[in-house]
Amino acid sequence: MNVFDYLFRNSKDLDKDLVSGPKETAGYREVYEDSLKISAYLRNECGQDQNIILISDNSLFFIKVYLGILKSGNTCVPLNPGIEQSNFDLILKTTSCRHVFHKACPNLQFGGSLRLWGPQEVEQIAGKDNLP
Repeated sequence: MNVFDYLFRNSKDLDKDLVSGPKETAGYREVYEDSLKISAYLRNECGQDQNIILISDNSLFFIKVYLGILKSGNTCVPLNPGIEQSNFDLILKTTSCRHVFHKACPNLQFGGSLRLWGPQEVEQIAGKDNLP
């Protein structure tokens, strides 16, 4: 059992908001289902036991991707979108990350060898009917 399973063990079907803020709102069921789809996608595309970078502000994007990464059997390396390029490059090298989810980080240059997913790609993944 991981944090995803623990969080949603008794709450995945609740008809209540899990995220409620001035910009974004999402219920338990939406976060559960979208994170599960992201997880299934990652298992197929990346496998397991990989380090996956997540660069995002505190948002629904962050929550869904973070939980999806953990559920997929991978390790999330969360980074502040304001990270400097030299620090980002060092983390890439140190963690051997090849996969990056990103939102709102215009100051970073991504190398060609990285697999990148932004908010639009995540919405496409979550829209797919790829629940296990």
